[in-house]
Amino acid sequence: MRLFFPVLALVILIFGLIFSLLNTQPAELFYFFGKTSLPVSFLIITSFIIGILLGVLFGFILGFFKKIKNKK
Repeated sequence: MRLFFPVLALVILIFGLIFSLLNTQPAELFYFFGKTSLPVSFLIITSFIIGILLGVLFGFILGFFKKIKNKK
């Protein structure tokens, strides 16, 4: 088990690297103030990381409120 997670991380990193090398074409991102052109792989990885961070944030917030509720 000690070796499983580093190997899994390495495999995911290799797949991410291959994905980013194969998808270098630009895509336009339209946001509130304008638009920009970024590589597809960057947009996908960025949206994935933002989703993880939001999930962790809301998990901590809900866990905090649950802990407060259980203390009452």
